[in-house]
Amino acid sequence: MSGKKGSGKIIDLRKRKPGGTGSLPFNWGTSRTARAKPARHSPLRAKRRRTRAIFALGIFTILVVVAYGVNWISYLPRLTIASVGVVGAEDISPRLVKAYFESELFDGTRAFFSRYNIFLFPRDTLEERLMEHFPHIRSAEISRDALLAQAVVVTLEEREPRGRWCDVGRCYYLDDKGFIFAPAPGSDPTLYTFTGVLADGNSPIGQTFLPERFPKVLELLLKLKDAGFASVGLSLESEEDFSIPLARGYAIRAPLAGDFEKIVHDLQLVLSSDALRGKESQLEYIDLRFGNRVYYKFKNSEAVSVE
Repeated sequence: MSGKKGSGKIIDLRKRKPGGTGSLPFNWGTSRTARAKPARHSPLRAKRRRTRAIFALGIFTILVVVAYGVNWISYLPRLTIASVGVVGAEDISPRLVKAYFESELFDGTRAFFSRYNIFLFPRDTLEERLMEHFPHIRSAEISRDALLAQAVVVTLEEREPRGRWCDVGRCYYLDDKGFIFAPAPGSDPTLYTFTGVLADGNSPIGQTFLPERFPKVLELLLKLKDAGFASVGLSLESEEDFSIPLARGYAIRAPLAGDFEKIVHDLQLVLSSDALRGKESQLEYIDLRFGNRVYYKFKNSEAVSVE
């Protein structure tokens, strides 16, 4: 037998290292990436948390101290309203205004901050409530003369009557906006009289007659007066039409949406026509609601049209 070794390849295990290319890794149920490292608590982070908590507590304590300090200061007699005066009240009793003001201000409760402190009392709210409680008041302004003045002055502007709204024997004053603000006892020939349904069937006081249109209606009545057609007022016939009784003894009818300037012009033009010239005393009404076609009616006769 020959002494030569066989030509087969030989693997020397002594030169192999564990975990080398040819070795197989073993995983005993847990991957290396899934193994969580124990959490480390940073002393610096904990110190920051404590600092923030102490700071928040300090701010809260300061706010509480300040709030109670303001509470104590707000009730000092030197900073409390001592007197209330009313200016501008003519038709309204100043005593009633003062009594209502004080009842709203000194309501019997002890708020955290004094309601009658000269700096903290609810000025705007009191002004609004005065106007709501007294419709006769157009505006109310509450003021003090000096920074530390304890005297409060309520300055009022009252509504001026520009007419009367009447219904079933009851009459009420209304201002230049049509706002109804007070009963109108008796009669007053110097004021226009208005009739017609209001939006709300409850008490007329606080409602507005012909809202947004009333100033224009007043302007029309004045234009008619300047043109020689003095009127005693206006009657709302429907939501779209009205009639104006003139002092001459007849009425004119016109649309609310019409041109009021044109109404005066058309009235003058119609009365100068051959059909009506010199016959005003016989007229019952002139109807200007139909554009260029005007209807008129003599007393005890039927309506006739004229263009």
